[in-house]
Amino acid sequence: MALLALSQENGAGSVEDHGWVHPLGDLVSALVRHGLAIRSLKEYPFMAYRRFRDMERGRDGYWRLTDKAGMLPLMFSLKAVKL
Repeated sequence: MALLALSQENGAGSVEDHGWVHPLGDLVSALVRHGLAIRSLKEYPFMAYRRFRDMERGRDGYWRLTDKAGMLPLMFSLKAVKL
């Protein structure tokens, strides 16, 4: 886990955003280590909110990167059961 800091220009000045990065492998490994079995893991090329300035909202209401549409996973769903 690492702290991520992003700076973006918003027209009125610079905006800095902080968040925690949780690599997918760390999350899956922690679940398995605690006795859960992964039943499904799906990645999606969209998000439920606008995280970056260069995103556009689709007809379905989800946000996508305009210049890399479909190339990067932006959200995932994971289903696990306790063994």
